[in-house]
Amino acid sequence: MQLQDTDLYFCTWSFVSEEIGPVQLSTNGTIIIVREELCGNPILDLVLIAFSVTAFTVIVLLFTGAMILRDRRVSTTV
Repeated sequence: MQLQDTDLYFCTWSFVSEEIGPVQLSTNGTIIIVREELCGNPILDLVLIAFSVTAFTVIVLLFTGAMILRDRRVSTTV
């Protein structure tokens, strides 16, 4: 696809349903936007991925710590 292919497209699907027989579905329009890929700064991409991994790790550790503390409180009261 090229930049000039950005437009509103209409799609139609046809299939046979066991209950009602032939069915034809159509969209009310799908906008497809084509843009040039900009070669950004790959360092920024790596930093964002590293921050995402770090945030996920911190959340998992906090959840695990909360479950351990909850388990200790429950086991001491029983």
